[in-house]
Amino acid sequence: MNRFLISLAFAYCCFDAFAADAPVASLDLGKFGYQFTGSTSAFADYTDIGFLSEDLLLISINQRSFGPVEPMFADGPGSRVIVFDLKHRSVLTSGTMFAEKMAGSVQLINGERFAVLNEKGVQFCDIALHCGPPIQTKGPFSLPQGMRVAVGGNGLTPQIVVDTESLKQIEVIHRPQKFQEMAIPGDGAILVHADNWITVRRSGTKQVSFHVVDRGTFPEFRFLNSWSLAGLDHDASEVVVLGLDGHEIRRYKVEKAWRTGFLPATSGTRFAIYEHGYTTLNSIMNFLDIDDGRPQNFQRVRVIDMPSGNEVYKLEWDPKPHLIKPALSPSGHRIARVRAAALEVFQIN
Repeated sequence: MNRFLISLAFAYCCFDAFAADAPVASLDLGKFGYQFTGSTSAFADYTDIGFLSEDLLLISINQRSFGPVEPMFADGPGSRVIVFDLKHRSVLTSGTMFAEKMAGSVQLINGERFAVLNEKGVQFCDIALHCGPPIQTKGPFSLPQGMRVAVGGNGLTPQIVVDTESLKQIEVIHRPQKFQEMAIPGDGAILVHADNWITVRRSGTKQVSFHVVDRGTFPEFRFLNSWSLAGLDHDASEVVVLGLDGHEIRRYKVEKAWRTGFLPATSGTRFAIYEHGYTTLNSIMNFLDIDDGRPQNFQRVRVIDMPSGNEVYKLEWDPKPHLIKPALSPSGHRIARVRAAALEVFQIN
């Protein structure tokens, strides 16, 4: 038994050292105000990262300390937003913006732009941090591919799908009548969850239903390209890649479907399966923590080649002090992560 625990302890302390080569670029976020803890015992980190292009990374340091009485929705204090130029290893732009204190408040859109959710609504901004007029919404919003955004839903408000270029309203999902109904937009289709059914809607074609047992994991579903999407089968603990016509293409085993997400590449040639949770040793040592209330100590990204279905890269690490979702570059050949207040970028062949 002691040898078994020693082996697990070695694996726990050293798994990250063998996970990948050294990063090709890094940035100390501590110099830009990134904090490990706040002024109160209740502290949350909603930092977002994403690739504006193959060489430009967007980082939003979005953190908050909670006092005894706090509003449910707030966008203060301001978040530090940074545009990092990987090619020149330098900061291109840096400034303070108000972003809602929730995960995914800063997301990427096409044309080296990004969207910010705050108390004004959703604003579309450029790399100089100049933003257009807000689309009024109580949030949240979903923008998995870049051309379309779904805004709204909180407070039983409808979800509205909007084109990010023309600002034209494409569809309205009326949540007050059907509380469970929500939409995930793609550039050419909309994935809808309503009345326990998951369907894809495309202009000029018949609505297609998908028979996947999601058990609440639907918000993580993503379009991968113009002909496929990735979902989560909760009961089987598997990732399911599906064609937009409803046929199943491939499956990949995961530890926990409800702790799994996706990182699509805008090229459509690759995507990444993102998992977070606990190492085996951590689970053994904390077997009494049945509600998983302790801090998570494990993150993993597996990059999948779409044509072959093969895993081409894997990266595992301890996310301390905070759990921040990594990012995949448009080509699928770079991964960015935040660990211990450092942004690190890895090259994938």
